[in-house]
Amino acid sequence: MEHEIIEFFPQVCGVYTYPEDKHEQVKLTCQKIRDTIKQGDENYNQNALSGDLFHYYNESNSSIYDFHPELEEHKKWCIECATHFFTKVHNYVLDDDNELLMTDAWMNYCLERAEQSEHNHHNSLISGTYYVNYIDWVHSPLTFLKREPECHPYIAHAKNWDNPNKYSRYVEDIRPKERDLLLWKSHLLHGYNGQLNMWADRTSISMNFMPRILDNGKYSFVINTRNDG
Repeated sequence: MEHEIIEFFPQVCGVYTYPEDKHEQVKLTCQKIRDTIKQGDENYNQNALSGDLFHYYNESNSSIYDFHPELEEHKKWCIECATHFFTKVHNYVLDDDNELLMTDAWMNYCLERAEQSEHNHHNSLISGTYYVNYIDWVHSPLTFLKREPECHPYIAHAKNWDNPNKYSRYVEDIRPKERDLLLWKSHLLHGYNGQLNMWADRTSISMNFMPRILDNGKYSFVINTRNDG
């Protein structure tokens, strides 16, 4: 039959790739962090739901970039990518007196079978993960999840899960490459399956972003990061 499908309100994930010749410095720094920061250090945190997943600089008063100035170039690149995603993809406005802030950033390290339960990021508009060490065929993809409506009348009916399409599926797996920065809107649910983590050393840096001045056209307020005082 003659017809068309009109799509609206799509969700997107940006993929930005860091230059290969600069990536080695990021890997070396993350390896140094693993070698020097151990249990008991204030910058070390074991995931509460997955004992084989470890976070560094997740509970401290600063981000990984504040402790490691050798990553300053990488931080600037991440902010540039997030600014492009924020303004050119999502069409948000940043005036000349405004900028996108990286509000926090932390390192994640997985052992074999480690998982990250589904979650989203509060108090931010854009979130992202940079893949420091990632092997496609042994490390779990990043999975985004869509929940069915829960707050208004809803009728369920069986779907063809043997042959799902982009309109019916509830999950979307994204397999990054090492050196990729994935960016998405912070409210989106995401995580990864430990059963697909068949090898250790899945290493990444996660981060959140907010504009320094939040302005909806009627009123505004200024965001201060911890180091702003």
